[in-house]
Amino acid sequence: MGQAAPRSGTGPGLRRGIIFLVLLLVILFGWFSREREGEKPGLVAIPPPIPSRELPPPPAERPPAVDHPILEMSTRFQADEGNGEEDLEILTSVFDAYRRAMGENPVGENEEIFAALRGNNSKSIRLLPDAFPGLLESGVVTDRWGTPWRFHALSGKEMHILSAGPDREFGTTDDLGDPASW
Repeated sequence: MGQAAPRSGTGPGLRRGIIFLVLLLVILFGWFSREREGEKPGLVAIPPPIPSRELPPPPAERPPAVDHPILEMSTRFQADEGNGEEDLEILTSVFDAYRRAMGENPVGENEEIFAALRGNNSKSIRLLPDAFPGLLESGVVTDRWGTPWRFHALSGKEMHILSAGPDREFGTTDDLGDPASW
């Protein structure tokens, strides 16, 4: 048997010609559509400047803190006649009251947590006085021996509180709180 004659018009030359025509049409369409929009070919349109507007007024200052009933008890926090165990009990009670009022633990580092307990929270509820022993200018609060308290949130409802104790070193036998939970 003989070979079949090739079909005319289906070779690689015709395919290349069709591809060339399609590309040419796409380029021409793009070129002329820009001219219809009033743009010069080959240039990118720059959007008009955004008109300036007045800035909104600054937010109103936070309302004054509302004293929580536990504030009375918390004034004994780090009192001269107290001890570290009492301080830990007071802080535990303050955290419990905060969770009941706010629905969760305060979050952040030492200074952010104590700021929330002193009224810098969404409901402006104050559970600790504005000033007390151990409150440094930076906002960090130390235990009665001068070491910052440590906090470990186990969940939104449970917070472990730890003091380094009299030796001022964490991980020793005189620590107050539950160091095993860390």
